[in-house]
Amino acid sequence: MIGWRAHEQKTTELSSAEAEYIALSECCQDFEWLKNLLNETTDIHSKGIIYTNNQSSMAMASNRIYHNGTRHLNFKTHFVRSLIEKNIIKLEYLQSTTLVADLLTKNLPSTKLEDLTKIIFETSELQNIKYGGMKEINNIQETDNNSPMKNRLVKS
Repeated sequence: MIGWRAHEQKTTELSSAEAEYIALSECCQDFEWLKNLLNETTDIHSKGIIYTNNQSSMAMASNRIYHNGTRHLNFKTHFVRSLIEKNIIKLEYLQSTTLVADLLTKNLPSTKLEDLTKIIFETSELQNIKYGGMKEINNIQETDNNSPMKNRLVKS
């Protein structure tokens, strides 16, 4: 499965880190919805890795210590923290140059578009190369239990 969304945030944030943190929280909400859908309709029980290119938002999500600079953020924004603490998701840093989720959400120059397209079509799931925004990490066995397959979720 692939899911993505590009939209203007409804609030004005005081920093780019806050804007990225809110986008990260929205990404986690989408992942949780997809995970629940899969749990209800299949025997798939998934844990996810969320890839982000913003280290500040990762730090905000991973650290529960009270910060004066983020005290104004709405509590629902901290949803990502609860998923990390429950071990439902894991955050990993990925450089902007290889973030293929940008292909679906940004107006890119032709050279960058070509590079990201090559990454998508030349990447083998068997090699477990990490490109994207959100990727399920569980191996899923088909009914014959002979060949593993992976679901892939991409989000910016």
